[in-house]
Amino acid sequence: MKSTFKLTLLMFAFIPVLFTGCDSLFDKGDVEKVYDGPSVVEFFPLSRTVTLSNTPTTSIGIQLIGPQRSSDLSVAYTVDATST
Repeated sequence: MKSTFKLTLLMFAFIPVLFTGCDSLFDKGDVEKVYDGPSVVEFFPLSRTVTLSNTPTTSIGIQLIGPQRSSDLSVAYTVDATST
């Protein structure tokens, strides 16, 4: 009877230790629900076909994958004139 009580008491004493040790498994982004990875820019669609005309135009979506910014971010790009 005494050994069962001691075992139960010991189990309840170590349960908080198990949950405290799990904190190192998660990074800051998981705990605080913020993105903490590298900032990258995504273009979509990755390719687009444009018919030749007097003014060939198209629209491409650009998405920043990174932390929130308080100001605009300029993204420079070029179109390869030799590509098809």
